[in-house]
Order: sequence, then C-alpha cells, then structure tokens
Amino acid sequence: MRTALAALCLAVSPQAREDFVSTRVIGYSQVSQWYPAFEKALGDHDRWELLWNGGAGVDKWSDPAYAGWGNKPVSPCKERSGDPDRVVLSVSGPYGDDVDQWARKIRETVDVIRAKYKNVKRIVILAVVGGHEHHACAGGRGGDAIRAARQHPKIEEAIARVVKEDKTGQLAAGPCVQVKDCSGFRDALGHLAPAATEPAGQAVAEFFKRGGKP
Repeated sequence: MRTALAALCLAVSPQAREDFVSTRVIGYSQVSQWYPAFEKALGDHDRWELLWNGGAGVDKWSDPAYAGWGNKPVSPCKERSGDPDRVVLSVSGPYGDDVDQWARKIRETVDVIRAKYKNVKRIVILAVVGGHEHHACAGGRGGDAIRAARQHPKIEEAIARVVKEDKTGQLAAGPCVQVKDCSGFRDALGHLAPAATEPAGQAVAEFFKRGGKP
C-alpha cells in the first residue's frame, strides 16, 4: 500500500470481525472522490452506501437539522438502506489546529448519528486524507499549507481522544490515509488529484477487508 499512500499512520486498535447488513459512509466531496474505488475494492456493493454533501464537515453533520441528512444515498444498500447498523464517519471541517474543537464536534456528530440511526452498533471515525507522513503540503491560499494536509494530524489526535474516552465500546478509529506526495492534492482545500483517488479508496477498503486491523 505504501507505494501509493501511507496508510494507517497512527496506531489503530484491532476490532473483532463483525457482520453488518448496512454500512453508511458519511462525508464530503473528498470522500465522494475515493468512494467508487473503495466500494469496487471491497467487491460488496449490497452492504455499503454513501451519504455526502459538498463542504459537509463535522461543523455541518453535528447539526441534526442540516439539509445533507436528507440527501439520497449513493449506491444504496440492498437491505436497510437509511437504517445502518454501522456508520463510517469521515471528518473534515474548519477547525484548523484546535484539537479540543475537533473533539467536541466529533462527539456532537456521533450523538446525532445515534439519534438518527437507532440500530447502529458501530461507528468508525476516520480523518480526511492527509499529506504524506503528515507533510503540510504548500499550495494553499497565499502560500499556506493545503487545508486537508494541515488539519489531518489534528483530526487524528481528536479522533484518538474521542475513541479513548468512549465508554460504550461502540466507537472505533478508522484507517489513517495519506497521499504518496503532495501532488496527490489538486487544490488548496485538499480535493484529491485523479491519480490519488483510487489508491485512497483501496487503502480504506483494505482496512475493512482486514476486519478493521492495521
């Protein structure tokens, strides 16, 4: 995998293999870029679906009234579409280096997921695709770092905190996926270049094919 991306860049606790009928991936435009390759790599279209909206980070999904919750899913599950027993939440948003704020908004979004999906058993949380080995990747506005690359390690830190603090056993950290190099981003926000979308999707898929093990 590291020939394409550096995956699982922080330690992820192994999860027991579980059989889920319907998994809903929740995210934003970068997620929609890698999702087709992800689903193809899994080879299981019937039990996975995507709910996304442009710009929909945890600043948006943490609001139960956010319009994105009403979007139709991409590639709906064969059974229980819209009533998932597992959710995969990809985290992005506007909170920069503020780990406390990231953690707070992740918790709020988890609460909304639990309220909306009463039968959810597992919530897996992963960060926006980041820069190789946490490289900040210049190329943002005014010469700043690309947003996804800059925020990625802070989101990872927040996810680890939220999962560690969870007392339900329901939350799990997902794979930490990074581009091979900064050319994997095509703009200042961190949308993926075409060549990086398939490796990113494959990296996420490998995590789930291994039952959530690094």
